[in-house]
Amino acid sequence: MKKIITLFIIAILCFSLASCAKTIDSNTATAPENEVTTEPFESMEISYNQMSMFKTYDSLDELTERAELIVIASPEKTFTDEAPTFLDINGNPVDSYEQASNGNRFTKRQFKVYKVLKGDKNLKEVTVAETFAYNESTDKIVGFEGEYIAKKNAKYLLFLIPSNYTDSYYVTCYNVGKINIDGKDPNCEQVVDNKMLNEIKKEYKNEFKETK
Repeated sequence: MKKIITLFIIAILCFSLASCAKTIDSNTATAPENEVTTEPFESMEISYNQMSMFKTYDSLDELTERAELIVIASPEKTFTDEAPTFLDINGNPVDSYEQASNGNRFTKRQFKVYKVLKGDKNLKEVTVAETFAYNESTDKIVGFEGEYIAKKNAKYLLFLIPSNYTDSYYVTCYNVGKINIDGKDPNCEQVVDNKMLNEIKKEYKNEFKETK
């Protein structure tokens, strides 16, 4: 009788452990959806162009006034999941990097919006065109010096203006318009103008605290 009871208890313990293992496996399977991981683009060669033709801003007030939309948001896909867009000088689509005009080569992605600081408060998503694109003929990502490719699921403070040619937004200022706000992409700060970065962190200190 004792043997039967012992075997019964062991069977119950085994069943309980198996159930726990399934629960852990289930939780583990869903966790990576919001995890910030190494991106495919980080192992690809990036060729940088100069940004001398682009506008910069001397103060946060000027940057804020210029931006039509200021949000905290994160990319829903990795940069390399999306195809690049190429436009000529008039905003017409062309087939290759070489045919596109300078500044009209970018990759568009959907960003999930967590908070709107300026603009439509009901906004849940926004399409952002980053000035980086894959050049198939050279097998390189090409972008502008001073801007940074956002990582999937990392949260950014974005200062945005609408594109004249596409249903998307551009980052208002290449070197200060996209700032990682949750600390999950610290390399982003390396391209941000230090003076403006300090001003932004001071002005939006509550958002930085809330997001981390």
